[in-house]
Order: sequence, then C-alpha cells, then structure tokens
Amino acid sequence: MLDVEFLQDLPATLAQPVVYRYRSGLLRGPLKRALLAIAERDGNEVVTCTPVELPYLSAADGLFPSFVLCDWPAGRSKISELDAVLAALTDRDRPLAVLVPESHVLFKRPSWPDAGRKCLVVEEAGRPEDLFGRAERTLHAKFLFGANFRDDSNVCNSAWIYLGSGNLTKPGFSQKMSEFGGNLEAGVVFEPEDKLLWSVERRTDHHRVVSRFLPVQWDEEFDETDSNLSAGSDMPVREDEYVAAPVAYFAWEPVAGASGGGWLKADGAEANAFEVVDSSGLVCGTEGEQGIWWPHTQPAQVQLRWEIDGRQRVATVPVLDQFGRLAGSTLSALGIEEAWQHLASFPLPPDEEDLAQPGGDERQSDKATPGPPHRDTEAASYPIRRMMQLIEDIAVKQTSIDPSDWTAWCVRLEQSLSGMSNCAVVARFRTFAINPLSPLRNCEFRPHFAETASSVAGAQYEGILKRIESAWGVEHLGPLEA
Repeated sequence: MLDVEFLQDLPATLAQPVVYRYRSGLLRGPLKRALLAIAERDGNEVVTCTPVELPYLSAADGLFPSFVLCDWPAGRSKISELDAVLAALTDRDRPLAVLVPESHVLFKRPSWPDAGRKCLVVEEAGRPEDLFGRAERTLHAKFLFGANFRDDSNVCNSAWIYLGSGNLTKPGFSQKMSEFGGNLEAGVVFEPEDKLLWSVERRTDHHRVVSRFLPVQWDEEFDETDSNLSAGSDMPVREDEYVAAPVAYFAWEPVAGASGGGWLKADGAEANAFEVVDSSGLVCGTEGEQGIWWPHTQPAQVQLRWEIDGRQRVATVPVLDQFGRLAGSTLSALGIEEAWQHLASFPLPPDEEDLAQPGGDERQSDKATPGPPHRDTEAASYPIRRMMQLIEDIAVKQTSIDPSDWTAWCVRLEQSLSGMSNCAVVARFRTFAINPLSPLRNCEFRPHFAETASSVAGAQYEGILKRIESAWGVEHLGPLEA
C-alpha cells in the first residue's frame, strides 16, 4: 500500500504490525500522526521506543493496552538487533508500527520476506526518474481554501479549493494571459464531494476534518514576527525564455499532377505577420487565400520568422499532412500484400512481424494474414485477380466497421492505399486504362451508414476515394465494372 492511499483511507483499527518504508520522508510526519491518532482512538497508550527496546516492549503485557511506535533512524545496526526486530514483527499480533528508511539494511535480511507478509507494509509513492531525475524535490504549487464559517455550525459551508501554480499576485492570478509572453500558470478549482468540518467534535468526524486534507491548523496564531515585515522590490524584468509562434501548425495541400510543391495553409493567420523560410533559406511567397507556396516536397515542419517590438523571433512549426498527421514522416511505399496487412489489423496497428518486406508486390509474409479469406497461389500470379481480391477484402472489412470507428478506418484506408501508388499491380491497371477502385463506390461495398454522399460518413468516404484515385493516377480512367 502507498502512503498516500493509507492517509486517504485510514483503517478503523490496527490489527497487525505496520512497517512504513519511506524514501524522502515528505509524508513521514503526517503518517506518524495518523498512526498515533488511530492508537489513541482505540484507547491504547502510546509507547515510543528505540529498535533495541522494540522486541521486549512489544512482548510485554502491561496494565493498560499499549501501542508501540519505533521511528528507526538511518545508520548502522547490529545483526542481532535486526533479527530481533524481524522476529517481533513476525510473532506479535498487537498494535505495533516501525518507520524505517527504504535503503535500510533491515530489508536485506533473509527473514524480511516472512516478516513482511505478516505486516501491513506502507511504502512511499515512487518518483519517475525520467521526469524528476534523482534529486528529491517538492512540487511548485499552492492552494487556496475558502468556506463560510458560522459560530453555531462545525460545517465548512460552500467550501471550495484551488490547487495550482499561480502566484497570489495580480499578474500571476488575476490578469489575463498574454499571447506574446509571460509565465504559464495552471490550476483547478473544485468543490469537495463531502461536507468538510472545521474540527473534530465526535469520533466519526475524523475523516471529514479539513486539516486532514490540507496543511492548515487553528491552534496557533501567526500574527506576530520577530522583525517588522516590509514590502519587497518589484519583480525584475527578465528575458522571455520561450515565445509562442503566431501559427500553431500549417495544413499541407498538395497540387494535383505536380511532382513537387504544395500550399501551406493556416486558418485565421495574417499573411503579413510572419515569413516562412524554406530549406534553402529563401522566403516563401504567398498567394492570398491559397496560402504560402512551398516549392519542395511536403516538409514535416517549417521555420517561421516574425518580429515583436522590433526584435526578430524564429520558431519551428509542424505541418499537418493530408492524413491528419502532425510532423509525419514520409509514408513508405507498399505492395498489395503489405497494404492489406495494414487494413486487416484495423483497429489495431499492424504487427511488424506480420508485415511483408519492402517491395511486397512479389513477396508475401510467412505468417497467415488475418481477416477475410486468404489469397490462393493462382490469384497471386495475376494482377487483376490480386486487385479484385483486395477490393473484395476491403468491402468485407468496411461493411462491418462500427460508426464510431469510421473516421479512423477512412484514415487507415487512405494511408494504406495511397502507399500503393507505385505498386506494379496499380501500374498494370493504368496500362489497361481501368480504375480498379470504382467498385468501392457501390452501396453493396459500403456500410449502411455511408452508402451515399448524402450522409457525413458517405461524403467523407467518397472524398478519400477521390484522393486515392488521384494518387494512383486512375481518376479519369474507365470503371472496372463497365
């Protein structure tokens, strides 16, 4: 059990020894106070002791019921002391708690696993090193608690809590965030689910007292200090560490029939507010509503230049491709078998082991392809049969797609089939002057909710078919069923 879980849901009584393994000790104090509160609530006399005293104090039967608490300091211990404590934890069935550093040699003794199974072991929550590193540090956060107080009531009426990083200053808490600079402050305001209480008046009140959830107390007043308080100096003006670009991303619009180049579009952006610089260091031209002309193949990201208060700023902005991918890499060329393996695994991603090797036109995966019936050897030898089998498999697959997965299926279909544009089978159909995708427009090949373009799903589907046909170079060819 984690220490935060223990504190959030305190046990009604301590029926077995408790061992708290702490690392930083941030919650050592609150957990220690919680253990003492449970012991006192059960009518036990609290006895604090050293590790040497623990075995015989926990075994003694006094005149009054007792609770033995050992806050074990870090440092060296004799092996005999360690084994005596572990024996006490194993044999004693009485209120007993030991607070021990996580790195203590106690946990390396051979008898610890047996002792641990007899105890309630509470551990400090982990701290991901990839996020916080190895250094122990606390979070930079604040809280505000507000509630209505009445002399004749113990309830915190209309209570609310703010948890966040905002400083309690006018710039940090009340001013509107600037789009050009400043700190990013985050916080949340919420209402407690249960009615909170100001203090404990009955034994059942313990779990609802506000001081159990927040580090507040009402016993001491801090209205006097040893020295006079004075206002500090104004916050020094510092350079902005990061300034957001005037555009979050660009949408890529390829030019049909062009070997390279396309339009970069940004909705709502002012064309004269920034410049886009290409890979050669040249400023890209703009064409009004068409957007910014990029003279090369589609980039994953582009460089922006703009000015604020006479100072030039530079940032890199991702490009959203026609498949809805931000900063996506160039799609690999696919053969007909590879394309089907991408589709057959939907909605899961394709298994790398099941994918054919590059140049999958003439090679097949050794593993069986999931989905509709497999392709026989004869079909794999003829381009028309190979294509017809693919069209049939797609129809079987997509007519069973759930409406909630339709958009994702359309994206997968467009990505997979667009990667076949240079496939040998597609090239053969261009030679035949036949559009092999035309059967997919028939309502029998489509799910009931996308049978025609009158529905949103149907219009979306026909739009991606047009783009695939354009990528294959078959949009103007005769239909297969003609």
